Amino acid sequence: MSEPASSLPRLIAVGIIGKPIGVEGACAVTPYGATLERFGVPRELYVGSSETACRRIVLEKTAFRGKRAVCHFSGITTIESAAKICGLMLFVTRDTLPQLEEGGFYHFDLMGLKVGTDQGRELGTVVAVHNFPTIDSVEVTPSEGETVVIPLSERAVAGIDRQRGYLTVRHSFIEDLL
Repeated sequence: MSEPASSLPRLIAVGIIGKPIGVEGACAVTPYGATLERFGVPRELYVGSSETACRRIVLEKTAFRGKRAVCHFSGITTIESAAKICGLMLFVTRDTLPQLEEGGFYHFDLMGLKVGTDQGRELGTVVAVHNFPTIDSVEVTPSEGETVVIPLSERAVAGIDRQRGYLTVRHSFIEDLL
């Protein structure tokens, strides 16, 4: 049973549940980032199809196998019960995420930021964050023109001000892309 969206705190997706593993209710989970690895167990999470359609669940045990985790959840003790949560996402509340170093950010923190150059030119809004193998990048949709993908590197980004909701791109980097 899902909780009403109005009663839920802001939730952050940390993984998606894949197929059942074995017959005792374990599930394969593809984590988003390293958050699951940092959690101790037992840990209260939320499971559902979206952050507004979910319920509480307790992560009881986790073992990592390469890029995937094998997870055991309270109340999920058979292959049949595990199959019912396949394809659902795992969420945590923002306040349970590990603290970041000064200047650090989570990808979801960048969504919706306004983007401009260090010379004052407005570029658009961050609509996606990509975790490419070589570098993370933001996808910026301008009010006019084509979408631009900007790497999150010191060469390209002059600063990120989460309080103001603003990402500043170095004009010297972006001028050739525009």
